[in-house]
Amino acid sequence: MLITDGKNILKSEYRHPDMPRINAPLNVRSCGHYITYKGWHEPPKTTKFFELFWGISGKGEFVFQEKKFILDAGDIFCYRAGDLHDFTAFSEKWEFCWFTVDGETSLQTVENFALIPEIRHSGPCPADIFMQMQKNLITPTVNCAFRAGSNAYEIISLAMAGNYSNSGLLNDFHQLAEELSSSGDISICNIAKALNIHRSTLSRKLQEEFHLSPREYLLYLRLRKALGLIIYSRNSFKSIAFECGFSSQHYFSRFIRAKTGLNPTEIRHQAENGGVDLRKLMAQ
Repeated sequence: MLITDGKNILKSEYRHPDMPRINAPLNVRSCGHYITYKGWHEPPKTTKFFELFWGISGKGEFVFQEKKFILDAGDIFCYRAGDLHDFTAFSEKWEFCWFTVDGETSLQTVENFALIPEIRHSGPCPADIFMQMQKNLITPTVNCAFRAGSNAYEIISLAMAGNYSNSGLLNDFHQLAEELSSSGDISICNIAKALNIHRSTLSRKLQEEFHLSPREYLLYLRLRKALGLIIYSRNSFKSIAFECGFSSQHYFSRFIRAKTGLNPTEIRHQAENGGVDLRKLMAQ
C-alpha cells in the first residue's frame, strides 16, 4: 500500500487477511519503508504489538516516558507492546524502515532478545530484507508466513549483533561475506583480493573490531543464516544445508550441534513449542 500527500511517501504492507497464523516464534503483522519530511508526525498510539525502526538517512525523534531519543542513519529504536508509540520527522528529510510483530509467542521471542526502547547503532539498514518481508506479507501462504518471520529474525539479529563498523573496509567485508555465506568454497583469500587488501591486514582489522578471525566471522554468518532457516522455514534440513553452503546434511547437523549443543530437529521442535532462546543458541 502506497500513501503520499505529494511530499511524504509512506509504503507499507500488512499481513494478508487470509494469511495463516503459524506456530512460530515470530508472526509479522506489518512492515514499511517511509520517506518523510520535517513536520510529519505519526499519530501517537498505545499498541499491542512490538515495532522496530531502522534509520536510512536523516533523523527521527522518538518519545518514550517523556524522554526524547534521536534516531540517526544506521540506528535502531523499538517500542514494545503496551508502550505509547510516538515519533516524528526531526530533520528536513527522514527515511527509515520498520516492521511489527504480534502474538504472545512473538512478544516472548522479542523479550528474549532484550530489545528495549533505546537507540542502538547497528549499521546500514538492510532495506533489501525489509523489501522481501513486504513481498512475503502479501502472499497468503504458510510458506510466506514463515519466510516473513525469517526476515524479521534476520533483521533483529543484524540489529543486535551490531557487527557493522564505521570502517568502510569492514562494511564492505561484511556485505561481501553475507553474499558469499552460502558458498561452500568461500575463501578468505578471495575476499581479501576482492577488497584489494592483504589477508593479514584483513585478519588484524577483524580481530581488532570483532575479536574474531575471518574464518570465525564467516562461520558466525553461516550459523545465523542456518538457525533462521531451521526456526522460521519449513524447508528440509537437506535443502537448508545446501543453501548455507554445507557439502552434506550430515556435516551440517554436526556443525549445528557443535555450535549450539542441539541438532536441527531439536531446535525446530523447541521453536514450534515456543521454547527456543536465540541468544543462548548464538552464544554457545
